[in-house]
Amino acid sequence: MELTTTNLPDLGPDQTSCGMPVDYFLSMPTQYDSYLWSDGSTGTELYVTSPGTYYVTVNNACITNAVDSITINEVYYPTLDLGQDIVACGGTNVTLTTGFDYDLVQWMNAADSSIFNTDTTITLDTNMYIMLRVRESTCPAMIDWINISFTTPYDQNEICIATVDTNGLNKIVWDPTYTAGIESYNIYKYSGTNVIQVENVLLDSIISWGQTQFWDTTTNSQTQATAYAVTAIDTCGNESTLSASHQTVWTYTTAASGGTLLHRSDYVVSDGSFVVDNYIVLIDSFANGNLNQIDVFNPGVQDYLITNPYPGANYYAGAGLPYTCTGNKSVNDLSGISVSNPIMVTTVGINRQNNVNLNVSIYPNPSTGIFQIRSDKKIEKIEILNNIGQIIMSTNSTTIDLSSYTKGVYIAKVYTIYGPSIQKIILK
Repeated sequence: MELTTTNLPDLGPDQTSCGMPVDYFLSMPTQYDSYLWSDGSTGTELYVTSPGTYYVTVNNACITNAVDSITINEVYYPTLDLGQDIVACGGTNVTLTTGFDYDLVQWMNAADSSIFNTDTTITLDTNMYIMLRVRESTCPAMIDWINISFTTPYDQNEICIATVDTNGLNKIVWDPTYTAGIESYNIYKYSGTNVIQVENVLLDSIISWGQTQFWDTTTNSQTQATAYAVTAIDTCGNESTLSASHQTVWTYTTAASGGTLLHRSDYVVSDGSFVVDNYIVLIDSFANGNLNQIDVFNPGVQDYLITNPYPGANYYAGAGLPYTCTGNKSVNDLSGISVSNPIMVTTVGINRQNNVNLNVSIYPNPSTGIFQIRSDKKIEKIEILNNIGQIIMSTNSTTIDLSSYTKGVYIAKVYTIYGPSIQKIILK
């Protein structure tokens, strides 16, 4: 005789569907002769898509109307997602939320897993790498991480050189070694004890130029040395501290026995990071921007005697910096040399460019295209330069037509018999 055993029906323990809709197959073994589920179906399986209590009644030769039940619960909650790391503006707050009212909420400092808050929403104003642990009902816990950081403008913006270009304009070159989150740079100059903003230069403009340079069209390089500093402005409008200032070299002349004395000022860096002790004498023999070294200033001496000036030539003093401004930081093709304002010396030691009021006027300014240029000194030539120092027009006419050019700021270099005058013109 063969003996068989029949187990009582067993649907297993109650179930909980965590964070997703109910989706279960309930099944019975094929050892029974008949099946009757709570929904009236008679198969060996029941597909369940909603929470509730489900029954099955089975029969065979050994058992009659044996019943088992199972309760399926649904605990819905969204998937935990704190999103991408956040970089916020310094001085602001960042609010984070769990996105759901979980039974358990633990905001932790990921550095040491210490719990600092158990609310559904938190507000931060300092940098922190955060771990969030949440749980609903008896479901497994979920964990997510997010890094919160607050930007402040990068303070280490360093001027590479302050110089005077061959058009007589003060020019500074600086090194924006960090550009993430930076929108623009402010250029400042010192006037006595006052610090005056000269210009705001957009980072996009710097990128489009491929240069980190600025030409100051508002300052006369012939009358004094000028110190400049830069700051960075981040995308939140916060401004960094002033960089160390760099002061240009200024030259002027006086008559002396045997010739003309070329006097120079020192190149000065406000933080004292270096002191220039190498000054050279330069000449532009044909006033065409081609500078060459002809001599040096004696150590510690700020005067140089010019005995036989070259007719029509410009003379300069140059400060040899203890480093080289390379690549797009090249200045007048004299990398690492800060060049002074130009001085033209005649055989009798008269400075044609110093201390002469050229009385140049431009009107209307701004203009939609036509500019009239006047001076009580004879005008020999007018050059128009764009904002990166390129000559776009050279003419003897005192009527300038820029109506075909892009709106913006241009530089008018007006040559008179007493030297050039630099003026800013605005095309609107």
